[in-house]
Amino acid sequence: MFEVWTKNFEHYYCNWTDKFDIKKFHKAFMNDDDTPFFDEPVKNGWCFHYMSFGHNFYIKEELHQEYLKKFDEGEREIIPIEEYMIEVLSK
Repeated sequence: MFEVWTKNFEHYYCNWTDKFDIKKFHKAFMNDDDTPFFDEPVKNGWCFHYMSFGHNFYIKEELHQEYLKKFDEGEREIIPIEEYMIEVLSK
């Protein structure tokens, strides 16, 4: 499943199925060659974070530092990722 937040607080889900058209996904987001990953976590204007259990989080590079600051503001065992995303996107 893909989960996408826009800067206008629109929240989208996309479930991966055997009929999923990867070409449409690439057109809407980014090509495989452009996608940051473990060996290159910042690439083509996007930043990558592995979140375990096959979940990955991508954020535009210009929002990345503001997002990371949220982790330094308090010590928490569980990070409310969506809450931080909303705070960053609302600026």
